[in-house]
Amino acid sequence: MARLFFALWPNPDIQAELTESAKDTLHHSCRRVSDKNIHLTVAFLGDVGERVQSTLINKVGNIRASDIALNIDQQGWWRQPKICWVGPSRVPSALFRLNDAISQITQELKLPADNKPFKPHITLARKVNRPVKFDFKSIHWKVKEFCLIESITHPGEVEYKIIQQWPLTLE
Repeated sequence: MARLFFALWPNPDIQAELTESAKDTLHHSCRRVSDKNIHLTVAFLGDVGERVQSTLINKVGNIRASDIALNIDQQGWWRQPKICWVGPSRVPSALFRLNDAISQITQELKLPADNKPFKPHITLARKVNRPVKFDFKSIHWKVKEFCLIESITHPGEVEYKIIQQWPLTLE
């Protein structure tokens, strides 16, 4: 079984820019997300067997979605799960359509559904016990692909491995 999720994966420059904006503000008791793990989750799947993963990859390959222009221009904090995040104040409809298309496939495959409303965000830090404000310059990100990611837990860290990527093109 592999622990999987779909994500928008920024290039290293955008990843660094996102983490740089908050690094001096976030206190030492929190756990900052490393540059290489910065992403925007589109759909979390959980543990998926190899056979279902193969079917999932084939079905998702048929999704036709347009590229997504994100303006990462807001920041926030959620008491539960104690994270500091940034995200778009206006979510492009193309991102909702991509989430819906993936959700439809995961329902067909009877994968566990995440019943929480889709709230696109990029986690910058975990174990943040109080709201944190920091100087944050809006970041424009032109997303041209989406990915299937495997989350691998190691002692003291998490590794995200890109399993498959699909281009976002004109529908």
